Amino acid sequence: MERWAVVADDLTGAGDTGVQFVREGLKAKVCLTLEDIRNQGDYDVLVVNTDSRAMPGDRAQEVLRTVAGKLKEMGISSVYKKIDSTFRGNVAEEVDALVEGFGFDLALVAPSFPANGRTVVGGYLLVNGEPVSRTPIGQDPVTPVRESFLPALIAARSRRPVTHLPLSLVARGPQPVSDFLRGAAARGERTVIADAVSSADLENLVASAMSAGLKTMFVGSAGLAIPVARNLARAKGRRTSKFVLVVCGSVNPKSREQAEALLQQPGWAGVTVDPGVYMKEQDLWSAILGQTLDSIRNRDLQGIVLTTPAKAEEISRVKAEAIALGIQEKDVGRKVSEALAKAVSHVLRIFDVSGFVLTGGDTAASVISFLGSSGIELESEVSPGVPVGKLVGGPYDGRPVVTKAGGFGGKDVLCEAAKMLQNLK
Repeated sequence: MERWAVVADDLTGAGDTGVQFVREGLKAKVCLTLEDIRNQGDYDVLVVNTDSRAMPGDRAQEVLRTVAGKLKEMGISSVYKKIDSTFRGNVAEEVDALVEGFGFDLALVAPSFPANGRTVVGGYLLVNGEPVSRTPIGQDPVTPVRESFLPALIAARSRRPVTHLPLSLVARGPQPVSDFLRGAAARGERTVIADAVSSADLENLVASAMSAGLKTMFVGSAGLAIPVARNLARAKGRRTSKFVLVVCGSVNPKSREQAEALLQQPGWAGVTVDPGVYMKEQDLWSAILGQTLDSIRNRDLQGIVLTTPAKAEEISRVKAEAIALGIQEKDVGRKVSEALAKAVSHVLRIFDVSGFVLTGGDTAASVISFLGSSGIELESEVSPGVPVGKLVGGPYDGRPVVTKAGGFGGKDVLCEAAKMLQNLK
């Protein structure tokens, strides 16, 4: 199993990034000084504070070369380079030193931390929507950031070719991004600046890089560290959370009462998916859903309940909007199920889902198909007529799933289903 280090340029950054690995069940140690870099022991992640943010660039590079040498001697081969989310410090110099020291194929640079208002669009670093150079960070007395266009900022201080990964490509999913990264490495473009405006984008970047077959160094703030830590924990078998995704596509009043009962329990969040917006403007729908999920991702959740509008007037509105778009009334239900399945994909990019509860026949069939499964291996029942089993085939093979007809079960059946999935070994 590969051994990891986080290399940060100040102590607070070392702490706020190291804790992301701890939250995923990993054991991490912060080294306060370079002299403290010793045997990793039984720690999964060694977090190194180089205290180099305010150093001259050449001095910072020298320090990072020394750190790279010490870490390699300890058998560490994977590095997360923690940088300031507003790009203060010697980012280019330190990235160069680590890429050279470890022989990485490329550095994937993504400082975005959407939950804290840091995003990158078109290569420009924005703080709450404002170019970073126009914020007080641009006048920082120690490490001012006077350029907001990150490819230019890096290129001016790096010896290596720089390229930009646009948001339009990031949003298309892992395969196009993996292809882009492999192409960049083949061209010798060893530093890739990536756009990202949501946690889902960051998840996609990490998944893409890890499947690209390259030796990649991740460079980012605590925002990018979250999906990196999650993937590392999963690889080490340390992920212990039991996060359940409930998808309630049925408009049966009984089903909605069951969903409300679950949402009354601590640790559950409800997210309403609007099929009308999905049918009219999928990019806008995706952005709204991404922002909603970002707003809850740092909460200590047991699960999410995805629903669609259920009031009579809301259902009529969705039907009217669909018909206005040329969709036949008989196909509206299919489009609603499609919207829910796409919403599931957004959730899966951000949350590590351990099991699914699907209500409504069309919804269950649509989600299971979307997950790439060919069926369900039945095992038992939550209650009469509410089966539980495991998905068969696809990337979620073996993942537990409960299916329920809209009108089946008592008021607490979804609470019981979620509890059963969370208690499975």
